[in-house]
Amino acid sequence: MESLTDAFYNYIIVGGGTAGCVLASRLLEGDPSLSVLVIEAGSDVINHPHVHKPLESAKLHFSDIDYKYFTTPQVHLDGKPRYACGVKALSGAVAINSGATTIMPNGLAK
Repeated sequence: MESLTDAFYNYIIVGGGTAGCVLASRLLEGDPSLSVLVIEAGSDVINHPHVHKPLESAKLHFSDIDYKYFTTPQVHLDGKPRYACGVKALSGAVAINSGATTIMPNGLAK
């Protein structure tokens, strides 16, 4: 495999969330000869113990794949900040909201 500095890509997609994965998939469906790089801050969570069990997806909040974001204090909520999950994982928030992953075709998510 080439190093990233020596490689050529027709498209570089920053963010391996749902939209990034769908965009990469659509580009490759349209022209399989393209070279597409998806850059994601998080890891591939396909083997995470709670991702494939929808009833356990709540365990992913505040876990190792959650950025644990909080909003600024909200005026209409007694000045309290609110939790706003952000997911560092290939497939993005889908992994934490419903216990599902987005798997790219042809094993591209390696």
